[in-house]
Amino acid sequence: MTWRDRWSDRSVERPALDSVPGRYALASGPAIMASVPMRAGDRLLPLDGDSWRVDVGEQAVTGRYVAPEAPPELLVDSLLHIAETLGDAPDIERLTKTSPLVPGINRRIRATAFTAQLEDEMHHLLAIARSPHTRLRVSAERRALDRVKRPARRAPLTLATRADDWEAPTLTGVRPRRLLARVIDDDIDFYENRAAARLIDHILRWLTRRLGELRALVGLLEDISNLSDRVHEVGWRRRTRLTALWGEEHANRTALEVARETEGRVAALRRRLQGTLDSTLYRAIPRRTRIGDALRQTNLLVNDQRYRFVARLWRAWLDARIEPTPDPEERHAERQRFAAAFDRFVLLVVARALHSLDVESKPEPRGWRLRWRGQDLDATLSIGADGVVCLTGSARPHWCFVPLPAVLDSAAARTARSLDTLDARSDAQSPYMPRTIAVLIDGIPREKQPPTPPFDPAEAGPSAITVSPLCLESVERIRRAVKWWLHAPRLGRWPLSAELPRRLRAPIVSELDWLAPGQQPDRVRVVHWPAAVAGDRIGGLTATVPAYKRRPDEREHDVASARGALADLSTNAMTLGVCPECGTPNARPERADARAFLFECVSCRAHWGTNTCSDCGKATPASVPSADDSTAALGERCAWCG
Repeated sequence: MTWRDRWSDRSVERPALDSVPGRYALASGPAIMASVPMRAGDRLLPLDGDSWRVDVGEQAVTGRYVAPEAPPELLVDSLLHIAETLGDAPDIERLTKTSPLVPGINRRIRATAFTAQLEDEMHHLLAIARSPHTRLRVSAERRALDRVKRPARRAPLTLATRADDWEAPTLTGVRPRRLLARVIDDDIDFYENRAAARLIDHILRWLTRRLGELRALVGLLEDISNLSDRVHEVGWRRRTRLTALWGEEHANRTALEVARETEGRVAALRRRLQGTLDSTLYRAIPRRTRIGDALRQTNLLVNDQRYRFVARLWRAWLDARIEPTPDPEERHAERQRFAAAFDRFVLLVVARALHSLDVESKPEPRGWRLRWRGQDLDATLSIGADGVVCLTGSARPHWCFVPLPAVLDSAAARTARSLDTLDARSDAQSPYMPRTIAVLIDGIPREKQPPTPPFDPAEAGPSAITVSPLCLESVERIRRAVKWWLHAPRLGRWPLSAELPRRLRAPIVSELDWLAPGQQPDRVRVVHWPAAVAGDRIGGLTATVPAYKRRPDEREHDVASARGALADLSTNAMTLGVCPECGTPNARPERADARAFLFECVSCRAHWGTNTCSDCGKATPASVPSADDSTAALGERCAWCG
């Protein structure tokens, strides 16, 4: 048996003890997990609990899942719908036109027919819980003589055979201390009341799930509404990208008001029904009592003026419920389809992020050829057989977005620790250029979102990005990562340096105040923004070098080399002045010294340059769009030491 590690792109004999769901895929060999046969290509995904066991012949391999929480049903349904819309081989046009947000949001936020029926008929269920129908139960019980109201028919025989119930024998008989009494009580624990108690449990679970969906949708619509309210605070390019995700029909407050109204109605129903958990009916029925899906039509459930609504609500719940599939093989197949759908979703958000960066694309086998308009840069976007999306470009590292269908929430600290132990596919060419990025499912509540961007370009450990159809920032997060991949090598060249002829190095450094000696003997580095240098000025500096008088041929060669090196410095400086947001050239720096530089675009007011850490002294490229409150400011965090 062989496994494919999708993270490290290597074949392994067995998965790691702590595994992120979806990291490993079966490459070859028969295997059985939870009595379900696995086929080649199947992912290692949780079915029940946080542990896994794979049987191969007489041997077994065991381990634990990191973040084994099952994804919400709304998320699963949304991803499957988006994947079905995209198809197996989507073209770039379909990818850029498909919204990465929850599909059919207007339909999902409206009250369902079951909700309306609960509002009309649930008061009958509440009345039954407060005052249930009872039946007389006649039983025999040994009691103290003073508590016996009516002796049972078998009382004399029981008393004759139990001497411990005698108080004292007499000449005429026995004077009893305890006697078998006939007891008549109200009985609540019968079929119809059991059905009502279990119906309360079923409806509460449905209302809780429905309330979670509505709260997630309200959060998404609130983000949209807040962005609409902060139009003057958000850059117009980012505003255009975000408004294209949901369309003009969601820009108004109608959808948010409908969602909040539905949420309030469902929450009110849930509060009312939770009050029955301390009722006479619910406390009298054992919690382990189970009722099958097919409800028996008894006389009470058909003819009683209240209990007949128990049967009606039961049938309505059966139509509205979405229960997990009990069959292990079907659950395994559903999780595999969900993992494949998440692969498609990651491809969708990466394609939309590239499209927002003004990219032209041409189809290729298993991918596309990319070219940035106005820039001399070609790249390739490829899709691996295991769903990994890779981005390759000239003079840039091979970046891979690895979809891992694990829900990362605010309590899943083990997920972060597990990501720290993952091995990168290969050594990065630069400490601020990670090679492999884990793409997880965003399950972090909005009030607990970190203030810094989810994409972390730090040297230690891999980087992770969270995306979800319920998150408005999914495409923006991927876009920031791709923009880093695109511009960081260019911005990371500062401070610029060049190799000069050794004889001219000292005269040129003394003549040009924006140059200083480099760490190597033949190189110089830029300490201020370079200024234009006249060609005859370099030639005049040769008069101070006595060696050129004896060798005039070397003089011409060194002058030409120096002019070319200074021209390259000027050209490289001009490339640094191209705005990474709008592409406006010839920007002038606000700051440029030996440690860092900073530009501001005159068109879009974006800032870009390098951060210099006050602790470690190292520089990291950075770019901040104007009025973008979701992106960390320049100098806020060091990518080397954190």
